[in-house]
Amino acid sequence: MKAWFVAVAILFVATSGLAGDKVVWDGEKVGKNKNWANGGTIEIADGEAKINLTEAEWCGAGVNWEGYWPEDAGVDLDKYKYVHIWLKVKGRGDVQLMFEDNKHTKSAAVNITEFTKKNKLPEKMTKVVIPTEKLKGEGSKLASGVVWEFIICAWSKDKKDITVTVDKLAFSDSKK
Repeated sequence: MKAWFVAVAILFVATSGLAGDKVVWDGEKVGKNKNWANGGTIEIADGEAKINLTEAEWCGAGVNWEGYWPEDAGVDLDKYKYVHIWLKVKGRGDVQLMFEDNKHTKSAAVNITEFTKKNKLPEKMTKVVIPTEKLKGEGSKLASGVVWEFIICAWSKDKKDITVTVDKLAFSDSKK
């Protein structure tokens, strides 16, 4: 009987860090995948979103994991401290992440490199952890704060050749 309690306690401790995580998109089984692109392309295949940013000035692509319905769907940013996004990037440029809420207003855009090792875009699939406070900071126009779409974007005066592959997106209370 004592061994059973010890096993249950170990299982509780091992899984307690997962309780605050909410995976909203993984390209395979989570998300309704309503997509758009402006100044590039997006393709969902093999469990990943492959986003090609090619045009001059602003270009981006978004994935709405709720399929734009129901109108009150999404994740309340105030309930989580971090966004975890697994991605890799081929090409050079200032790649940004932002969100849209269910009132069709956007968060602040954050530079991915601000949260990566050596402030470089990851060439291999990497988990990048971003504090949600940065998304609600300067430049944010969020009306409800209940987000349902992630947007990968870049701006430059010249044409771009950037490919961003996103594998998974989650919200969490933990930085790990």
